[in-house]
Amino acid sequence: MPRAGARSIAATVLVGVVVALTACTGGGPEVRAGILTIFAPPSMTEAVGGMTQAYSGTYPGVGFETLFEPDSLLAQRVADGATPDILLAEDPTTLATAGVTATPAHFARGQLVMAVAAANPAPPSALADVARRGLRVALCARDEPCGRVAEAVLAAAQVTLPGGAIREADVRSALRHVTDGSADVALVYRSDALAAGEAVRMVEMPESVAALADLVAVVPDGAPLPDVARNFLDYVTSTPVMDALTRDGFRPPA
Repeated sequence: MPRAGARSIAATVLVGVVVALTACTGGGPEVRAGILTIFAPPSMTEAVGGMTQAYSGTYPGVGFETLFEPDSLLAQRVADGATPDILLAEDPTTLATAGVTATPAHFARGQLVMAVAAANPAPPSALADVARRGLRVALCARDEPCGRVAEAVLAAAQVTLPGGAIREADVRSALRHVTDGSADVALVYRSDALAAGEAVRMVEMPESVAALADLVAVVPDGAPLPDVARNFLDYVTSTPVMDALTRDGFRPPA
């Protein structure tokens, strides 16, 4: 059964699809049929699922193949010659690493929260608590966008993590340590904590405004179906969809 958070993201994106697609097409020619390939980070799993479901509902001739991997792996794939129709990333620098020169669209931002197990009887209540001796903390690797955001937030708050912090390549892997009991707290995006549903309790951190992930989407040069991809990108960046993403834990673009 889908988790409550996953249903929420898909449902809110679906609500705005008719208005969004009408605005995007502007009564112009119909979108051609085809299979769009989307590369995206794991933090966008439910959001991309909701958007592709809604889009295919209006344009049944358009299907999707999706690949979810950390930004570093996506950049390497593209640099090695793979060309998706749409590339989403948590940081514009990922596109440069991948060798993508097309101008990206900034469609959302990711803000960190602390995620703890709902059954935890004594969860941390402030970011300073993650420095507590014996607390098991999971977060992203320093060379991933989510890790760089976490490091910037911790530095701004002058908080030092305890030794042995668990480092993962993406927020979903970090969050999994909380849900399987191998960590007490994970620093993840608000949208990921919400997508986890009732298994996770979310603790907001005022210090998290110090650094946010800048989510971008682009149709790379050489995309197999550039016209269809650009229409889908117009949909992703439409006001109804971005409003839906905001309701599901993302922040609007700067």
